[in-house]
Amino acid sequence: MALCPAVAHAWSEKIGISATVHEHAFDQIEVVSEGCSLRVALHFTAPEAGYSSKSAVRNHYRFRARIGFADRSIKTGIYGNGTPGRRRIRYVHDTSAEGCWAKQPQKLRGVHVEGCRNRDCKVPAVD
Repeated sequence: MALCPAVAHAWSEKIGISATVHEHAFDQIEVVSEGCSLRVALHFTAPEAGYSSKSAVRNHYRFRARIGFADRSIKTGIYGNGTPGRRRIRYVHDTSAEGCWAKQPQKLRGVHVEGCRNRDCKVPAVD
């Protein structure tokens, strides 16, 4: 009988969420492991009314999210959006420097999204 090292299999999780930030409806997150990396897709709908200001600077929003797992969390970078409609934020987090924990299946526990309105606004911390 040959001994073979255990191979970690890729895992994924896709769940519905309910979060509204500046009337942007965040409704789904998908996390997929790929080696030591996690690929995150956060889906939302940007409202038409939020992008119809006569002041062009107000027709832009910035967002950041914290994705919580059972015993750790990751934070996305800051993402801008300048048009209404269905959107998807994509983010990759490399866990190589953190012991490559993405290889082990993780259970999503929650998503916290913060945002602000205008191109140069400061997005609140998601700690």
